[in-house]
Amino acid sequence: MGPTTCSCSVAPKVEDPSFRNIDFDTVKEAYKEQIKGLVLGGAHIIFIETIFDTLNAKAGIVAYFEFFEEQELERLPLFISGTLTDLAGRTLSG
Repeated sequence: MGPTTCSCSVAPKVEDPSFRNIDFDTVKEAYKEQIKGLVLGGAHIIFIETIFDTLNAKAGIVAYFEFFEEQELERLPLFISGTLTDLAGRTLSG
């Protein structure tokens, strides 16, 4: 599952650091929809890819657990790929 185009943690408006154009639940539901499609399509693993925002990653992880619990299915293996943006090992959101 690829990253979204929106960040739960990073403000898209420099002049308004509190502004967010998406919320956690919306991102979580988007990930859950992707998981459903992958499982119905016969996927063998779930891979949350190229995470630049740790809150988005959390939304993907929560979606993963909720989906398999709600569907009463055995969980598939979960992999996560993160993006570190500097030599200190920080993500875009810190």
